[in-house]
Amino acid sequence: MPPSRGRRTVVIPAHGLGSRLRDVTLGLPKTLIEVGGEPILARLLRAVATLDDVRVLVYAQPGEERFDAFLATAAFGIPVELGRRSPQGYLRDLADISATAGDEVTVLDSDLVVPHDELCAYLHEAAVRPPGEWLLFGVSATPPSADPRSIRPTIGPDGAVRLAPGPAAEVPRSMGAYHWRPAAMADARRFVARGHGSFHDYCEQLERHGRRVGLIEFTAALNVNTRAELDLAEATVRGWRVAGVG
Repeated sequence: MPPSRGRRTVVIPAHGLGSRLRDVTLGLPKTLIEVGGEPILARLLRAVATLDDVRVLVYAQPGEERFDAFLATAAFGIPVELGRRSPQGYLRDLADISATAGDEVTVLDSDLVVPHDELCAYLHEAAVRPPGEWLLFGVSATPPSADPRSIRPTIGPDGAVRLAPGPAAEVPRSMGAYHWRPAAMADARRFVARGHGSFHDYCEQLERHGRRVGLIEFTAALNVNTRAELDLAEATVRGWRVAGVG
């Protein structure tokens, strides 16, 4: 196994509006919603804390003070830098954030719920994967998504990414854990500078150019955006805990 390439930077963009969960959150940032008895952000930071020599950047809305209070009282054994920005879209935000975060970053969506051990394994494996892969996706085959724009990456025999069309349940979909290599990050900045901004469109560009990507599988994972997904996450975490993987 090749050695890790030095200090890690993990970015958690928690500055989204969470508009689809407003009837549940009543204005609370969705990453501070409790799932299984703890905020989603706490779940993510517990996993990140298993890394050595890590820099952690959490981005919140300007003027949002509840993250300050949360980070001041939570103890994860790692320092967390809190940045402020208004959301412009995933890829545009990341292109700007990379000026501070650097060219190789692991991004964890702030609404990602995945078994703790599997998220830890993803974070550690991303550090030692072959450098020829441009971008690493954390993927899960279940539960399926009805969203036709879900990114469903598969790997061809040549190692290039393919995006499967439609919401077929048997095709893994990306689940909010991405490790960006320097070449991919620089390319994404150029993509945004040309007036593009969609992460889905950027992934289609990866496919057109035959870029090599990597897939790291989760047995199950959720991005919590709706009341139904929040209810499913609660039930799923209870099942994980019974199985000893929550």
